[in-house]
Amino acid sequence: MGRHIKIIAYKEPSRIHKVDYQLTVDELNAMTISDDFEIDKGVKQLIPNVNFGLLEKGGSTSQKSLAFKNLSKALAFQSEYGGKLNRLSDVEMLDEYGEQLTGKSNDYYILILKDKAELKNGFKYIKELLLQHHNCKMQQAFYKLIKNNVHVHSVKTDAFVIDTFNVERAKGLLDFHDDVGGWRVSKEGEDIKLPTTKYEIVENDKVDIPVYECKKLMIKDEYDTDDIIDTHIVKNNPVMILGLFAGTGKSYICQRMVERNYNVVFVCPTNRLLQSFEGHAMTINKFFGISFGDVKLEPYDYSYDDVIVFDEVYFSSLSTYWKIKQFTEENKHNKIIIATGDAKQLKPVQELTNTQDYEHYANKIVENIFEYKIVLKECKRLHTQEDKDKLTNIKRDIFEKYYPQKILLKNIFHTLMTSQHHLITLHI
Repeated sequence: MGRHIKIIAYKEPSRIHKVDYQLTVDELNAMTISDDFEIDKGVKQLIPNVNFGLLEKGGSTSQKSLAFKNLSKALAFQSEYGGKLNRLSDVEMLDEYGEQLTGKSNDYYILILKDKAELKNGFKYIKELLLQHHNCKMQQAFYKLIKNNVHVHSVKTDAFVIDTFNVERAKGLLDFHDDVGGWRVSKEGEDIKLPTTKYEIVENDKVDIPVYECKKLMIKDEYDTDDIIDTHIVKNNPVMILGLFAGTGKSYICQRMVERNYNVVFVCPTNRLLQSFEGHAMTINKFFGISFGDVKLEPYDYSYDDVIVFDEVYFSSLSTYWKIKQFTEENKHNKIIIATGDAKQLKPVQELTNTQDYEHYANKIVENIFEYKIVLKECKRLHTQEDKDKLTNIKRDIFEKYYPQKILLKNIFHTLMTSQHHLITLHI
């Protein structure tokens, strides 16, 4: 169209899975929903349309009304569940148990419960992704027509306007049938209103795209734990503590805050990790009240805690990351929020992404949640520079040089033979 368009930003799905849409459509078409052909066909077209409409829903609202004859009981329900209480007189209705409420000059109480929730916008982008696939199909069909000298007068969302004498040629080029997804001639021999104006570019208002910056805090002395707490953690919130190696002291710094009389709660991804902490610790499911099956968990009351530590945060799923982000945004002004972890350790059970590099993607998620980060570079379990250099070389060979297994094992066993006190086990 003679204009250069600059792409400022774009969204990329974290996971893409192959779906056999044709199989789903075939299963739907094979069903007999109604003995009436027209009704059967209409319902089968309605089902996918309704589902696509649900995909773009942005919110959900629910309302329920309970009737009471006794004010005390109504107030008790209101105290437990909230809601707005109204009074009615001279009415006939059913109470919350389905029993008849009748009488004259008696008061009845109606408790109205309302709840509203904002749905995750992921569904909206799923629909947009599907529409992009649809647009691509339309473009392919368009080019096929014009390449074979079928003039296209105009394009609608899912339709082309062509000359009547080109219909048979188009039928030989495109897939014409009456089922869902097929091309058909909707108007033949009828007057078609052609558009009178050409396509015009309508410029949207510029969207402000937030830039998330995770600032790196520079540590002068990694062994001065109290200074790290006072100078960096307390004054910069929320903060992520990373380590180049295991044993750099990430968890020790958090444990030190317990010794300094902070009320600290450690939130861990598994029960096994709870055993490594002294003090108050719980699983992330218990903290957020994440329930499974018939077991209903209430979220933990953290109002009396000063410090919340999300240990081994890289073990989280996408939904858990989202809960941590919401919690952090709501509490970073009155709680000290810390996370520890390492993207090179075990990946979460639920796959984060199959479209991007895992480590890069996980780091971006964490940096989006935590405004500051501390990177500890020394393994406190090793006491000589020679051993520290050996550990650095082993990590470099594994994660940076990507040596073949034979060379990697040879280098590691050579290191082991020169070490008298340390044993390294590598699972490949």
